[in-house]
Amino acid sequence: MSCEPRAQKVGRYSPPGTKIPCRQTICAPHLEPVREKEEQKVCILFKDMPCTIALDRWSTAMNEPVAGIALHSGGKSYLVNTVNTSGEPIPIEY
Repeated sequence: MSCEPRAQKVGRYSPPGTKIPCRQTICAPHLEPVREKEEQKVCILFKDMPCTIALDRWSTAMNEPVAGIALHSGGKSYLVNTVNTSGEPIPIEY
């Protein structure tokens, strides 16, 4: 079964035995090298610079809870990472 809810719906109308891949399976090999390259750029950019780390939470269009980590420095904001937090209870103090 696919990890994408929309793909699961499509799968119902596909021929029996058809496996619908999830977006992580398709995108991960392409996105990982880009993420690593961007992380290296951020390390160089923020070396010896004062910055603030900010955390925020929101929901995706698919209503999945997401936590975002951003760096603020020099009047600019940079999204560093997002984490799908579905299935993880978040305490009130979070």
